[in-house]
Amino acid sequence: MTVAVRAARADDIDAAAEVLARAFSGEPLLRWIYRDQRTRPRRLRAMYVIMLHVHLGHGMSAVTEDDGRVSAVAMWDPPGAWQVPVRTQLRHLPSIMAMYGTELGALRRSLIAMGVLDGRHPAEPHYYLSYLGTDPGRQGGGRGGALLRAGLRRCDAEGAPAYLETSTPGNVGYYERFGFRIADEFLIPGGGPACWGMWRAPALQ
Repeated sequence: MTVAVRAARADDIDAAAEVLARAFSGEPLLRWIYRDQRTRPRRLRAMYVIMLHVHLGHGMSAVTEDDGRVSAVAMWDPPGAWQVPVRTQLRHLPSIMAMYGTELGALRRSLIAMGVLDGRHPAEPHYYLSYLGTDPGRQGGGRGGALLRAGLRRCDAEGAPAYLETSTPGNVGYYERFGFRIADEFLIPGGGPACWGMWRAPALQ
């Protein structure tokens, strides 16, 4: 099966957020943050809408489509751009607060996780794969791999490394097949899950 990859557009945001919310609904870190199964899908959709608005500005996010509908999404940040500027956070603050509502426990756990992930993020310039997800009904057809290879080709062309985090143990071997190696392993405090930071050196041209 040949999978076509194209750049994500602003009009993809709602559909892409739906795909990512479904793809990550069982991810250990997000399951720990958003413990209420009834509200988790809505919280995740709202989170990904905000994240897509931020990441699309970097011009590297990409999607695959099936029958004209988004089926997989990759959000990349170029070197030096993985941290969200304070002014951007403030601009989205009303949406962020509405996303959590009265679930202050989820907000607290989210801040803990973000603090740990940001604190352990490598200082060396790199491309950052912040999210890669395929709609569960479309998994296994090579869509995620196609998006990943497209981003890594850019890394290799520029001689730049790549970095990602995952809290899903089964994903470690998947990313290793694309050249990533475990660079860091840690626990999120307060009963959070184990996470792995994975680093990929650029392939020799």
